Amino acid sequence: MAKEPVPRLLLEPTSSGTGEEGPSRPERREFDRRVVRAAVIVNIVVLVTLVAALLAWRLRALLLLVVVSLFAAAVLHPIVAGLQRLGMRRASGRPVSRGVATTIVFVGAFLVASAIGIVITHPVITEATHFAVSLPQL
Repeated sequence: MAKEPVPRLLLEPTSSGTGEEGPSRPERREFDRRVVRAAVIVNIVVLVTLVAALLAWRLRALLLLVVVSLFAAAVLHPIVAGLQRLGMRRASGRPVSRGVATTIVFVGAFLVASAIGIVITHPVITEATHFAVSLPQL
Protein backbone atom coordinates (compact mmCIF):
# COMPACT_ATOMS: atom_id res chain seq x y z
CA MET A 1 0.00 0.00 0.00
CA ALA A 2 1.66 3.22 -1.18
CA LYS A 3 1.60 6.23 1.08
CA GLU A 4 0.16 9.43 -0.29
CA PRO A 5 2.59 12.34 -0.27
CA VAL A 6 1.77 14.83 2.45
CA PRO A 7 0.77 18.16 0.87
CA ARG A 8 3.13 20.97 1.63
CA LEU A 9 1.99 23.97 3.57
CA LEU A 10 0.72 26.93 1.58
CA LEU A 11 3.66 29.12 2.55
CA GLU A 12 6.37 26.52 2.03
CA PRO A 13 8.73 27.38 -0.83
CA THR A 14 8.75 25.03 -3.80
CA SER A 15 11.73 22.87 -4.58
CA SER A 16 11.88 24.10 -8.17
CA GLY A 17 14.24 26.90 -7.19
CA THR A 18 12.32 29.49 -9.26
CA GLY A 19 11.57 31.56 -6.19
CA GLU A 20 7.81 30.94 -6.32
CA GLU A 21 6.05 30.75 -2.98
CA GLY A 22 3.52 28.03 -2.10
CA PRO A 23 2.65 24.63 -3.46
CA SER A 24 2.00 23.82 -7.06
CA ARG A 25 -1.50 23.93 -8.48
CA PRO A 26 -2.24 20.15 -8.24
CA GLU A 27 -0.96 20.10 -4.66
CA ARG A 28 -3.19 23.05 -3.77
CA ARG A 29 -6.22 21.32 -5.35
CA GLU A 30 -5.53 18.14 -3.36
CA PHE A 31 -5.16 20.18 -0.16
CA ASP A 32 -8.45 22.00 -0.88
CA ARG A 33 -10.21 18.67 -1.54
CA ARG A 34 -8.99 17.30 1.77
CA VAL A 35 -10.13 20.41 3.65
CA VAL A 36 -13.57 20.29 2.02
CA ARG A 37 -13.85 16.55 2.70
CA ALA A 38 -12.96 17.07 6.37
CA ALA A 39 -15.45 19.93 6.68
CA VAL A 40 -18.22 17.82 5.12
CA ILE A 41 -17.46 14.89 7.45
CA VAL A 42 -17.52 17.17 10.51
CA ASN A 43 -20.83 18.69 9.42
CA ILE A 44 -22.38 15.26 8.85
CA VAL A 45 -21.22 14.07 12.30
CA VAL A 46 -22.69 17.18 13.94
CA LEU A 47 -25.97 16.75 12.05
CA VAL A 48 -26.25 13.04 12.95
CA THR A 49 -25.52 13.88 16.60
CA LEU A 50 -28.22 16.55 16.65
CA VAL A 51 -30.76 14.20 15.05
CA ALA A 52 -29.89 11.45 17.55
CA ALA A 53 -30.24 13.88 20.47
CA LEU A 54 -33.58 15.12 19.16
CA LEU A 55 -34.80 11.56 18.67
CA ALA A 56 -33.70 10.60 22.19
CA TRP A 57 -35.49 13.66 23.58
CA ARG A 58 -38.70 12.81 21.77
CA LEU A 59 -38.54 9.17 22.89
CA ARG A 60 -37.40 9.91 26.45
CA ALA A 61 -40.48 8.33 28.09
CA LEU A 62 -40.00 5.11 26.14
CA LEU A 63 -36.26 5.11 26.81
CA LEU A 64 -36.94 5.58 30.52
CA LEU A 65 -39.24 2.53 30.50
CA VAL A 66 -36.59 0.49 28.71
CA VAL A 67 -33.89 1.51 31.19
CA VAL A 68 -36.11 0.77 34.21
CA SER A 69 -37.13 -2.62 32.79
CA LEU A 70 -33.49 -3.52 32.08
CA PHE A 71 -32.62 -2.58 35.66
CA ALA A 72 -35.48 -4.71 37.01
CA ALA A 73 -34.41 -7.64 34.83
CA ALA A 74 -30.80 -7.31 36.01
CA VAL A 75 -31.90 -7.24 39.65
CA LEU A 76 -34.36 -10.15 39.40
CA HIS A 77 -32.26 -12.43 37.15
CA PRO A 78 -30.11 -13.87 39.96
CA ILE A 79 -33.24 -14.66 41.98
CA VAL A 80 -34.85 -16.46 39.03
CA ALA A 81 -31.65 -18.39 38.34
CA GLY A 82 -31.41 -19.36 42.01
CA LEU A 83 -35.02 -20.51 42.06
CA GLN A 84 -34.38 -22.67 39.01
CA ARG A 85 -31.17 -24.01 40.50
CA LEU A 86 -32.96 -25.02 43.70
CA GLY A 87 -34.75 -27.50 41.51
CA MET A 88 -38.38 -26.88 42.35
CA ARG A 89 -40.35 -29.80 40.99
CA ARG A 90 -43.88 -29.99 39.68
CA ALA A 91 -46.28 -32.72 40.72
CA SER A 92 -45.25 -34.58 37.58
CA GLY A 93 -41.61 -34.60 38.70
CA ARG A 94 -40.36 -32.27 35.97
CA PRO A 95 -38.40 -29.16 37.02
CA VAL A 96 -40.10 -25.78 36.95
CA SER A 97 -39.52 -23.91 33.70
CA ARG A 98 -37.85 -20.51 33.57
CA GLY A 99 -41.18 -18.84 32.77
CA VAL A 100 -42.83 -20.23 35.89
CA ALA A 101 -39.82 -19.24 38.02
CA THR A 102 -39.94 -15.72 36.54
CA THR A 103 -43.67 -15.47 37.29
CA ILE A 104 -43.11 -16.54 40.89
CA VAL A 105 -40.34 -13.97 41.34
CA PHE A 106 -42.34 -11.13 39.76
CA VAL A 107 -45.43 -11.88 41.85
CA GLY A 108 -43.25 -11.97 44.96
CA ALA A 109 -41.57 -8.67 44.03
CA PHE A 110 -44.98 -7.08 43.42
CA LEU A 111 -46.24 -8.27 46.81
CA VAL A 112 -43.14 -6.91 48.57
CA ALA A 113 -43.44 -3.54 46.78
CA SER A 114 -47.16 -3.38 47.66
CA ALA A 115 -46.48 -4.18 51.32
CA ILE A 116 -43.80 -1.46 51.49
CA GLY A 117 -46.20 1.01 49.86
CA ILE A 118 -48.96 0.22 52.34
CA VAL A 119 -46.60 0.47 55.32
CA ILE A 120 -45.38 3.88 54.14
CA THR A 121 -48.69 5.41 53.00
CA HIS A 122 -50.89 4.37 55.94
CA PRO A 123 -49.16 6.65 58.50
CA VAL A 124 -49.07 9.52 56.00
CA ILE A 125 -52.81 9.26 55.34
CA THR A 126 -53.58 8.99 59.06
CA GLU A 127 -51.48 12.05 59.94
CA ALA A 128 -52.94 14.05 57.03
CA THR A 129 -56.46 13.24 58.25
CA HIS A 130 -55.60 14.30 61.80
CA PHE A 131 -54.06 17.51 60.47
CA ALA A 132 -57.15 18.29 58.35
CA VAL A 133 -59.46 17.71 61.34
CA SER A 134 -57.39 19.90 63.67
CA LEU A 135 -56.75 22.64 61.10
CA PRO A 136 -59.81 24.83 61.99
CA GLN A 137 -58.70 24.92 65.63
CA LEU A 138 -55.21 26.19 64.77
